[in-house]
Amino acid sequence: MYFDNSHICMKKTKNINLSFNQKTIIFQQLQSYIGPNTRLVIALSGGPDSVFVAWVLQDFFVTLGYSLKNLFVVHCNHATRKENTKEEQFVKDIFSHLQVDSVKRLS
Repeated sequence: MYFDNSHICMKKTKNINLSFNQKTIIFQQLQSYIGPNTRLVIALSGGPDSVFVAWVLQDFFVTLGYSLKNLFVVHCNHATRKENTKEEQFVKDIFSHLQVDSVKRLS
């Protein structure tokens, strides 16, 4: 999995992009729960599903002009697999690039 400025790519072959309609529906639903002053903490593993959800939420904050200072990402490294360390670094790299604070939680 890797990230560039426009989308997240899984296994360097599959692009994940939301259509305008999909994004509109998701953002409308999020607006009913998240306001401009809402602080949001996202816990993620570093796998494709949780990173995608966090990426959508970051895009939501940017699109609506919400402060990224109210968005935090927490990576929980349970040290149960060899990939955990790489995923931890990936989370740190991707979200620092997106100007979102990331926090490492040790288990």
